[in-house]
Amino acid sequence: MVWDYEMSGIVLSLVVLQSQNIEDTRLFYQHLLGEELKEEQHGNGPKHYSCLLGEFILEIYPQRTNERGTDQLGFVVDSLEQILDCVAPEYVRRGPFDTVDGRGLLLRDPDGRLVYLEEKRT
Repeated sequence: MVWDYEMSGIVLSLVVLQSQNIEDTRLFYQHLLGEELKEEQHGNGPKHYSCLLGEFILEIYPQRTNERGTDQLGFVVDSLEQILDCVAPEYVRRGPFDTVDGRGLLLRDPDGRLVYLEEKRT
């Protein structure tokens, strides 16, 4: 698979890890990164841990049983239209849609992982 897309306009901004033991995983990454991972909860969602490393967010969620592809990546991109022009339609899960900061797009990679793309407003 070859995509005709200039990669200079994409920046990794989010990684969501699913863990069977979020406390051990939190401690591992907290010591590795030297940053505190703080407990969070969005609405009625599960409690999880998160830290901001510059412009990059790492989140650790409890593993949901027997789910495949539960890790998530997030990227800030220059143009959602460029990506939509080159990504196969079967990978598009949702969007584009409006976000607080711009426009978003959800993809699923071939292994089932969510890939969140956000085009910031200029």
